[in-house]
Amino acid sequence: MDTAAEQLRQDQCLMTWAAGRQPDAREARIVRLRDLNQRLTSKLTRTLDEFSQLKERHRLALSVLVAKDDQLRRLRRELSAFAVLSQLPPQNRQGDDAKGVLPL
Repeated sequence: MDTAAEQLRQDQCLMTWAAGRQPDAREARIVRLRDLNQRLTSKLTRTLDEFSQLKERHRLALSVLVAKDDQLRRLRRELSAFAVLSQLPPQNRQGDDAKGVLPL
């Protein structure tokens, strides 16, 4: 709702009361409820914006975790391959010794 119109309505209610006449209780309640509705609507908008930002951060955090998990799996595979190679007997290793190489 238009806040200027609401303010005018509230001012009219106050002027009626100041003039010695009893303000209409229904009118005062309508003004209160419209004000409450406006505050709740703006709070809901802020909450939805914050929720959207949190969802985006969550998506980003998940993608970082997936990348880190992929990196850990790759490093574990490399480590296990290195461990298998280091446990092989020397004669099965390729190119580690210079027995079959002729000097220049």
